[in-house]
Amino acid sequence: MKNISQLFLFLSIILFSALGLAQSQDSVTVDLLDERIEVAKKSQEYDSETQAKLIQLYRNSISNLHQIQQHKETTTKYQKTLLTSPKEINELKKSHKERSTTAPLSRLRVNQYTDLARLEKLIADEEVNREASEDKLNAINTTIGESTLRPS
Repeated sequence: MKNISQLFLFLSIILFSALGLAQSQDSVTVDLLDERIEVAKKSQEYDSETQAKLIQLYRNSISNLHQIQQHKETTTKYQKTLLTSPKEINELKKSHKERSTTAPLSRLRVNQYTDLARLEKLIADEEVNREASEDKLNAINTTIGESTLRPS
């Protein structure tokens, strides 16, 4: 009986394919699979074990379609990053070169007569800039770490 139900499941999948209901990856949608799940639930043609396997296959397919969409979105994101990275690298190099050629304290415009309130504001501003730089560095390191974990 078990072999008959498996054979019937196999023949059902072939029948669906032959009818053109699953012609290509583009024609298989979440809505179509949801409909198939509902049909399988209501069907009296299958025993409960075969019905459960069929429904699980459809649910796995839905999950795979969601993963495909996520991978497409991630690929698009990486492609955009790949296009903008050279410009960002050049801007960072330019900024680094400008900063390394000027004295660090010269842009602060402080001297021994600068009042305490102005010094405290400058320190607070620099702290915010430092935190933003650390956040950007962490984001870059995370992106690099994620891309090195991916198979090439």
